[in-house]
Amino acid sequence: MKPLTHPRIAIIGLGFGAEFIPIYQRHPNATMEAICQRNPDTLKQVGEKFGIAKRYTSYEELLKDPEVDAVHINTPIPDHAAHTLQALRAGKHVACTVPMATSVEDCKAIVDLCAQTGLKYMMMETVVYAREFLFMRQLFQEGRLGKLQFLKASHQQDMDGWPGYWPGLPPMHYATHCVGPVLGLGRNQAQYVSCFGSGTIREEMHGCYGSPYAVETTHIKFKDSDLSAQVYRSLFDVARQYRESIEVYGSKQSVEWPLVEHGKLVVHTAKSRSRRFPRKWNARTLRIFCLRRLPHSPGAGCIPTTRGKSTSASRRGAGMAARIPTWCTSLWNCFGAVERDIQTRFSRRTSR
Repeated sequence: MKPLTHPRIAIIGLGFGAEFIPIYQRHPNATMEAICQRNPDTLKQVGEKFGIAKRYTSYEELLKDPEVDAVHINTPIPDHAAHTLQALRAGKHVACTVPMATSVEDCKAIVDLCAQTGLKYMMMETVVYAREFLFMRQLFQEGRLGKLQFLKASHQQDMDGWPGYWPGLPPMHYATHCVGPVLGLGRNQAQYVSCFGSGTIREEMHGCYGSPYAVETTHIKFKDSDLSAQVYRSLFDVARQYRESIEVYGSKQSVEWPLVEHGKLVVHTAKSRSRRFPRKWNARTLRIFCLRRLPHSPGAGCIPTTRGKSTSASRRGAGMAARIPTWCTSLWNCFGAVERDIQTRFSRRTSR
Protein backbone atom coordinates (compact mmCIF):
# COMPACT_ATOMS: atom_id res chain seq x y z
CA MET A 1 0.00 0.00 0.00
CA LYS A 2 1.37 3.39 -1.03
CA PRO A 3 2.20 5.66 1.95
CA LEU A 4 -0.51 8.26 2.52
CA THR A 5 0.70 11.38 4.30
CA HIS A 6 -1.65 14.06 2.94
CA PRO A 7 -5.03 12.51 1.98
CA ARG A 8 -7.20 14.22 -0.61
CA ILE A 9 -10.78 14.08 0.65
CA ALA A 10 -14.12 14.07 -1.15
CA ILE A 11 -17.33 14.67 0.79
CA ILE A 12 -20.46 12.84 -0.35
CA GLY A 13 -23.76 14.42 0.70
CA LEU A 14 -23.91 18.12 1.50
CA GLY A 15 -26.63 18.43 4.11
CA PHE A 16 -24.92 17.75 7.42
CA GLY A 17 -21.85 16.87 5.38
CA ALA A 18 -21.21 20.50 4.40
CA GLU A 19 -20.28 21.29 8.01
CA PHE A 20 -17.12 19.20 7.63
CA ILE A 21 -15.78 21.16 4.65
CA PRO A 22 -14.15 24.08 6.53
CA ILE A 23 -12.57 21.63 8.99
CA TYR A 24 -10.83 19.71 6.22
CA GLN A 25 -9.83 22.99 4.59
CA ARG A 26 -8.13 24.17 7.77
CA HIS A 27 -6.46 20.85 8.54
CA PRO A 28 -2.72 21.00 7.77
CA ASN A 29 -2.51 17.35 6.68
CA ALA A 30 -5.46 17.13 4.31
CA THR A 31 -6.80 18.58 1.06
CA MET A 32 -10.50 19.21 0.49
CA GLU A 33 -10.45 17.83 -3.04
CA ALA A 34 -14.06 17.43 -4.18
CA ILE A 35 -17.73 17.44 -3.21
CA CYS A 36 -20.64 15.34 -4.46
CA GLN A 37 -24.37 16.07 -4.35
CA ARG A 38 -27.22 14.89 -6.60
CA ASN A 39 -28.97 18.26 -6.50
CA PRO A 40 -27.01 20.55 -8.87
CA ASP A 41 -28.32 23.73 -7.24
CA THR A 42 -27.14 22.66 -3.79
CA LEU A 43 -23.85 21.49 -5.28
CA LYS A 44 -23.23 24.88 -6.91
CA GLN A 45 -24.23 26.82 -3.80
CA VAL A 46 -21.94 24.85 -1.47
CA GLY A 47 -19.09 24.79 -3.98
CA GLU A 48 -19.15 28.54 -4.41
CA LYS A 49 -19.50 29.18 -0.68
CA PHE A 50 -16.37 27.19 0.17
CA GLY A 51 -14.42 27.74 -3.04
CA ILE A 52 -14.36 24.10 -4.19
CA ALA A 53 -13.90 23.79 -7.93
CA LYS A 54 -14.22 20.02 -8.31
CA ARG A 55 -17.89 19.07 -8.07
CA TYR A 56 -19.80 15.90 -8.95
CA THR A 57 -23.49 15.04 -9.22
CA SER A 58 -22.59 11.37 -9.84
CA TYR A 59 -21.02 9.29 -7.08
CA GLU A 60 -19.83 6.76 -9.66
CA GLU A 61 -17.94 9.46 -11.59
CA LEU A 62 -16.33 10.77 -8.40
CA LEU A 63 -15.02 7.31 -7.55
CA LYS A 64 -13.19 7.24 -10.89
CA ASP A 65 -11.20 10.35 -9.94
CA PRO A 66 -7.58 9.28 -9.28
CA GLU A 67 -6.93 12.49 -7.30
CA VAL A 68 -9.37 11.42 -4.54
CA ASP A 69 -7.74 9.26 -1.86
CA ALA A 70 -10.62 9.00 0.61
CA VAL A 71 -14.33 9.67 0.74
CA HIS A 72 -16.36 10.96 3.66
CA ILE A 73 -19.90 9.62 3.30
CA ASN A 74 -22.84 11.65 4.68
CA THR A 75 -25.68 10.06 2.72
CA PRO A 76 -28.95 8.68 4.20
CA ILE A 77 -28.62 5.73 6.59
CA PRO A 78 -30.04 3.09 4.19
CA ASP A 79 -27.31 3.99 1.65
CA HIS A 80 -24.28 3.82 3.96
CA ALA A 81 -23.32 0.21 3.30
CA ALA A 82 -23.76 0.34 -0.48
CA HIS A 83 -21.81 3.59 -0.81
CA THR A 84 -19.04 2.30 1.46
CA LEU A 85 -18.63 -0.93 -0.50
CA GLN A 86 -18.59 0.99 -3.79
CA ALA A 87 -15.79 3.24 -2.54
CA LEU A 88 -13.69 0.37 -1.19
CA ARG A 89 -14.01 -1.49 -4.48
CA ALA A 90 -12.86 1.68 -6.24
CA GLY A 91 -9.72 1.76 -4.07
CA LYS A 92 -10.74 4.63 -1.78
CA HIS A 93 -10.35 4.84 1.99
CA VAL A 94 -13.69 5.52 3.70
CA ALA A 95 -15.00 7.55 6.61
CA CYS A 96 -18.77 7.24 7.08
CA THR A 97 -21.29 8.83 9.37
CA VAL A 98 -23.10 6.44 11.67
CA PRO A 99 -24.32 3.76 11.47
CA MET A 100 -21.96 1.54 9.50
CA ALA A 101 -24.89 -0.45 8.06
CA THR A 102 -28.30 -1.78 9.10
CA SER A 103 -27.61 -5.51 8.70
CA VAL A 104 -25.02 -7.92 10.01
CA GLU A 105 -24.37 -9.13 6.46
CA ASP A 106 -23.45 -5.62 5.24
CA CYS A 107 -21.20 -4.99 8.25
CA LYS A 108 -19.36 -8.25 7.59
CA ALA A 109 -18.99 -7.41 3.89
CA ILE A 110 -17.30 -4.10 4.76
CA VAL A 111 -14.94 -5.73 7.28
CA ASP A 112 -14.03 -8.50 4.83
CA LEU A 113 -13.38 -6.07 1.97
CA CYS A 114 -11.11 -3.93 4.14
CA ALA A 115 -9.14 -7.05 5.05
CA GLN A 116 -8.82 -8.02 1.40
CA THR A 117 -7.81 -4.59 0.08
CA GLY A 118 -5.83 -3.15 3.00
CA LEU A 119 -7.95 0.00 2.79
CA LYS A 120 -9.05 1.83 5.93
CA TYR A 121 -12.61 2.33 7.13
CA MET A 122 -13.80 4.52 9.99
CA MET A 123 -17.32 4.76 11.37
CA MET A 124 -17.31 8.36 12.58
CA GLU A 125 -18.88 7.98 16.01
CA THR A 126 -18.77 11.30 17.88
CA VAL A 127 -19.52 10.24 21.47
CA VAL A 128 -16.11 8.62 21.91
CA TYR A 129 -14.63 12.12 21.43
CA ALA A 130 -17.04 13.81 23.88
CA ARG A 131 -15.45 15.24 27.02
CA GLU A 132 -17.80 13.24 29.26
CA PHE A 133 -16.68 9.95 27.73
CA LEU A 134 -13.02 11.00 27.81
CA PHE A 135 -13.41 11.88 31.49
CA MET A 136 -14.85 8.44 32.28
CA ARG A 137 -12.17 6.71 30.24
CA GLN A 138 -9.47 8.67 32.07
CA LEU A 139 -10.87 7.56 35.43
CA PHE A 140 -10.92 3.97 34.19
CA GLN A 141 -7.35 4.06 32.83
CA GLU A 142 -6.05 5.58 36.06
CA GLY A 143 -7.71 2.82 38.08
CA ARG A 144 -10.00 5.23 39.92
CA LEU A 145 -13.16 3.37 38.91
CA GLY A 146 -11.78 0.09 40.16
CA LYS A 147 -13.25 -3.03 38.61
CA LEU A 148 -15.93 -2.29 36.02
CA GLN A 149 -19.20 -3.84 37.20
CA PHE A 150 -21.85 -2.57 34.76
CA LEU A 151 -22.33 -0.12 31.88
CA LYS A 152 -25.51 1.57 30.72
CA ALA A 153 -26.16 3.93 27.81
CA SER A 154 -29.14 5.60 26.16
CA HIS A 155 -30.04 7.77 23.19
CA GLN A 156 -33.53 9.22 23.21
CA GLN A 157 -34.95 11.85 20.88
CA ASP A 158 -38.16 12.89 19.13
CA MET A 159 -37.81 12.41 15.36
CA ASP A 160 -41.35 13.48 14.45
CA GLY A 161 -41.33 15.76 11.43
CA TRP A 162 -38.01 14.49 10.06
CA PRO A 163 -38.23 13.75 6.31
CA GLY A 164 -37.35 10.85 4.07
CA TYR A 165 -36.28 7.57 5.64
CA TRP A 166 -36.67 8.59 9.31
CA PRO A 167 -40.39 7.84 10.00
CA GLY A 168 -40.72 4.41 11.60
CA LEU A 169 -36.95 3.75 11.71
CA PRO A 170 -36.33 0.95 14.25
CA PRO A 171 -34.50 2.47 17.25
CA MET A 172 -31.65 -0.05 17.14
CA HIS A 173 -30.89 0.75 13.49
CA TYR A 174 -29.28 3.94 14.82
CA ALA A 175 -27.83 3.06 18.21
CA THR A 176 -24.13 3.80 17.71
CA HIS A 177 -24.13 6.74 20.15
CA CYS A 178 -24.99 4.19 22.85
CA VAL A 179 -23.04 1.17 21.63
CA GLY A 180 -19.86 3.09 20.78
CA PRO A 181 -19.01 4.26 24.31
CA VAL A 182 -19.94 1.03 26.14
CA LEU A 183 -17.69 -0.97 23.80
CA GLY A 184 -15.00 1.69 23.60
CA LEU A 185 -14.46 2.28 27.31
CA GLY A 186 -12.79 -1.05 28.02
CA ARG A 187 -12.09 -1.99 24.39
CA ASN A 188 -14.51 -4.91 24.74
CA GLN A 189 -16.14 -7.09 22.10
CA ALA A 190 -19.72 -8.28 22.25
CA GLN A 191 -20.18 -12.03 22.57
CA TYR A 192 -23.93 -12.24 23.07
CA VAL A 193 -26.69 -9.72 22.39
CA SER A 194 -30.41 -9.80 23.15
CA CYS A 195 -32.92 -7.12 22.19
CA PHE A 196 -36.49 -6.52 23.31
CA GLY A 197 -39.08 -4.15 21.90
CA SER A 198 -41.50 -2.24 24.10
CA GLY A 199 -44.54 -0.10 23.42
CA THR A 200 -45.99 0.85 20.04
CA ILE A 201 -45.51 3.76 17.65
CA ARG A 202 -48.38 5.14 15.56
CA GLU A 203 -49.87 2.61 13.17
CA GLU A 204 -49.12 4.65 10.04
CA MET A 205 -45.40 4.10 10.64
CA HIS A 206 -45.58 0.32 11.16
CA GLY A 207 -45.21 -0.47 7.48
CA CYS A 208 -42.12 1.69 6.88
CA TYR A 209 -39.69 -0.89 8.25
CA GLY A 210 -42.02 -3.55 9.66
CA SER A 211 -41.19 -2.45 13.21
CA PRO A 212 -43.94 -1.30 15.62
CA TYR A 213 -41.80 -0.68 18.72
CA ALA A 214 -41.48 2.68 20.47
CA VAL A 215 -38.50 1.64 22.61
CA GLU A 216 -35.87 -1.04 22.06
CA THR A 217 -33.58 -2.29 24.83
CA THR A 218 -30.44 -4.32 24.24
CA HIS A 219 -28.35 -6.31 26.69
CA ILE A 220 -24.73 -7.02 25.71
CA LYS A 221 -22.54 -9.77 27.20
CA PHE A 222 -18.87 -9.03 26.60
CA LYS A 223 -16.41 -11.64 25.37
CA ASP A 224 -13.90 -13.05 27.89
CA SER A 225 -15.39 -10.91 30.66
CA ASP A 226 -18.00 -11.03 33.40
CA LEU A 227 -19.08 -7.50 32.37
CA SER A 228 -22.34 -6.72 30.62
CA ALA A 229 -24.08 -3.56 29.40
CA GLN A 230 -27.58 -2.27 28.77
CA VAL A 231 -28.50 0.07 25.91
CA TYR A 232 -31.91 1.61 25.22
CA ARG A 233 -33.13 3.80 22.39
CA SER A 234 -36.32 5.62 21.33
CA LEU A 235 -37.25 7.76 18.32
CA PHE A 236 -41.04 8.23 18.22
CA ASP A 237 -44.01 8.59 20.57
CA VAL A 238 -42.00 8.65 23.80
CA ALA A 239 -42.14 11.77 25.98
CA ARG A 240 -38.46 12.41 26.65
CA GLN A 241 -36.09 15.34 26.24
CA TYR A 242 -33.09 14.66 23.96
CA ARG A 243 -30.46 12.66 25.77
CA GLU A 244 -27.27 10.82 24.85
CA SER A 245 -25.91 9.17 27.96
CA ILE A 246 -23.38 6.67 29.29
CA GLU A 247 -23.19 5.55 32.91
CA VAL A 248 -20.29 3.60 34.37
CA TYR A 249 -20.45 1.59 37.59
CA GLY A 250 -17.16 0.53 39.18
CA SER A 251 -16.12 -1.01 42.48
CA LYS A 252 -14.39 2.23 43.62
CA GLN A 253 -16.24 4.98 41.76
CA SER A 254 -19.27 5.27 39.51
CA VAL A 255 -20.28 8.05 37.12
CA GLU A 256 -23.88 8.82 36.18
CA TRP A 257 -25.11 11.05 33.37
CA PRO A 258 -27.46 13.93 34.31
CA LEU A 259 -31.15 13.20 33.85
CA VAL A 260 -31.74 16.44 31.94
CA GLU A 261 -29.67 18.26 29.35
CA HIS A 262 -27.01 20.72 30.62
CA GLY A 263 -26.99 19.06 34.04
CA LYS A 264 -23.85 17.86 35.80
CA LEU A 265 -22.28 14.41 35.88
CA VAL A 266 -22.60 12.74 39.27
CA VAL A 267 -19.58 10.86 40.66
CA HIS A 268 -20.22 8.33 43.46
CA THR A 269 -17.32 7.14 45.63
CA ALA A 270 -17.50 3.81 47.48
CA LYS A 271 -17.29 3.81 51.29
CA SER A 272 -17.25 7.59 51.36
CA ARG A 273 -17.59 8.96 54.91
CA SER A 274 -19.09 12.18 53.64
CA ARG A 275 -22.84 12.55 53.96
CA ARG A 276 -22.86 15.22 51.30
CA PHE A 277 -24.48 14.62 47.92
CA PRO A 278 -22.06 12.83 45.53
CA ARG A 279 -19.72 15.17 43.67
CA LYS A 280 -21.02 16.78 40.50
CA TRP A 281 -18.81 17.68 37.53
CA ASN A 282 -19.83 20.52 35.24
CA ALA A 283 -18.42 21.26 31.76
CA ARG A 284 -15.71 23.62 33.10
CA THR A 285 -14.47 21.07 35.65
CA LEU A 286 -14.34 18.38 32.96
CA ARG A 287 -12.30 20.60 30.64
CA ILE A 288 -9.77 21.37 33.37
CA PHE A 289 -9.51 17.68 34.29
CA CYS A 290 -8.86 16.63 30.68
CA LEU A 291 -6.50 19.51 29.85
CA ARG A 292 -4.25 18.71 32.81
CA ARG A 293 -3.75 15.25 31.35
CA LEU A 294 -2.88 16.33 27.82
CA PRO A 295 0.73 16.07 26.64
CA HIS A 296 2.55 19.40 26.90
CA SER A 297 3.99 19.34 23.39
CA PRO A 298 2.73 18.09 20.01
CA GLY A 299 4.65 14.82 20.22
CA ALA A 300 3.41 11.27 20.05
CA GLY A 301 -0.35 11.04 20.32
CA CYS A 302 -0.89 14.73 19.57
CA ILE A 303 -2.04 16.58 16.50
CA PRO A 304 -2.60 20.28 15.79
CA THR A 305 -6.23 21.33 16.12
CA THR A 306 -7.92 23.84 13.85
CA ARG A 307 -7.22 26.52 16.46
CA GLY A 308 -3.49 25.87 16.51
CA LYS A 309 -3.38 24.13 19.89
CA SER A 310 -2.62 20.49 20.62
CA THR A 311 -5.13 17.90 21.67
CA SER A 312 -4.89 14.23 22.55
CA ALA A 313 -5.43 12.10 19.47
CA SER A 314 -6.85 8.74 20.46
CA ARG A 315 -5.94 6.19 17.84
CA ARG A 316 -8.30 3.68 19.34
CA GLY A 317 -11.64 5.29 18.50
CA ALA A 318 -14.67 3.49 17.06
CA GLY A 319 -13.86 1.62 13.90
CA MET A 320 -10.05 1.83 14.36
CA ALA A 321 -7.66 -1.02 15.01
CA ALA A 322 -5.80 -1.03 18.32
CA ARG A 323 -2.58 -0.42 16.42
CA ILE A 324 -2.57 1.72 13.30
CA PRO A 325 0.23 1.34 10.74
CA THR A 326 2.49 4.37 10.46
CA TRP A 327 1.61 5.04 6.84
CA CYS A 328 -2.05 5.78 7.59
CA THR A 329 -1.57 7.85 10.76
CA SER A 330 -2.15 11.09 8.87
CA LEU A 331 -5.46 9.88 7.48
CA TRP A 332 -6.75 8.82 10.90
CA ASN A 333 -5.53 12.00 12.58
CA CYS A 334 -7.36 13.96 9.93
CA PHE A 335 -10.65 12.08 10.41
CA GLY A 336 -10.28 12.15 14.20
CA ALA A 337 -9.68 15.90 14.27
CA VAL A 338 -12.77 16.45 12.14
CA GLU A 339 -14.89 14.46 14.59
CA ARG A 340 -13.53 16.34 17.61
CA ASP A 341 -14.18 19.69 15.92
CA ILE A 342 -17.77 18.74 15.12
CA GLN A 343 -18.29 17.48 18.69
CA THR A 344 -16.96 20.79 20.07
CA ARG A 345 -19.30 22.78 17.84
CA PHE A 346 -22.24 20.64 18.91
CA SER A 347 -21.38 21.04 22.60
CA ARG A 348 -21.18 24.81 22.25
CA ARG A 349 -24.46 24.96 20.37
CA THR A 350 -26.38 22.90 22.94
CA SER A 351 -24.87 24.76 25.91
CA ARG A 352 -26.26 28.13 24.85
